[in-house]
Amino acid sequence: MMTWKSGAFLVAALAVLAIASPSTARAEGADVTSEVVRGHDCWTVPSWGGVDIEAEVCLTAMSVGQTVQTPEGNFKYTGNSWDEITVTQAGQLVYSDSHSAHVHDLEAQGELLSVHMQLIETYWDADQVCTARFEYHLQIATGEVIFEVADFSCR
Repeated sequence: MMTWKSGAFLVAALAVLAIASPSTARAEGADVTSEVVRGHDCWTVPSWGGVDIEAEVCLTAMSVGQTVQTPEGNFKYTGNSWDEITVTQAGQLVYSDSHSAHVHDLEAQGELLSVHMQLIETYWDADQVCTARFEYHLQIATGEVIFEVADFSCR
């Protein structure tokens, strides 16, 4: 379940990925472009969750992506990202949230053929840990969803 807090920080992590500068290498007749982005930052806010106690919010994010172009002009993109936010008040952890994402796309002759995506969010709040998971594989030409998984649990 994407909360407004986690959504805001996921957007921040994706913004970090957007400013990455790729490096290009040649491997087995294919052009390979890879990018790795890492970041960590903390800031102080006057309150958190309706409690008027100063809180420290920290965000750590990492993204890894690779695009391979074959001599025939086909593309394969694989990307992984992870981010975590922690919030402490008076030295105590009061909130923790993490996201991971994996995507794999195939494109041939300028047409997207298939997309595979997995998104996982895990957060701790009010003495429980909750995990939401969404995964699918889509064949674009037929519109067929090969598989789809969506689940949510707290413990």
